[in-house]
Amino acid sequence: MQTNTLWNNYAELYYFFILKRVGNQDTAKEVLQNAFLKIHQKLSQLKDSDKAKEWGFQIVRNELNQHFRENAKVHPTQNLPQLSNAPNFENVCCFDRFIWELPEKYREVIQLVYIEGN
Repeated sequence: MQTNTLWNNYAELYYFFILKRVGNQDTAKEVLQNAFLKIHQKLSQLKDSDKAKEWGFQIVRNELNQHFRENAKVHPTQNLPQLSNAPNFENVCCFDRFIWELPEKYREVIQLVYIEGN
């Protein structure tokens, strides 16, 4: 298994998984980049290529945890002012405007899987 194969197969899935948790496209891209660097570095540890997706998700989750640990030390959230113009999820993702044009049954699936994580 090659890094570019993992990238082509799972990068978009990992990106939206990360984006859902961090809520910021630039941060999501940074976490994804760091995760794929670790995936590349540890690729020799992948024992079963049939489990590559799950193996990659574990690295992505670890990278997310690392991101939140680092940011918790640098940016305490207790004293942050409430932003009245904070973006909601509909404005974060590049394809959200197209979701609302889908038929209801497809839109509901997207909502459940990618936004609510069910």
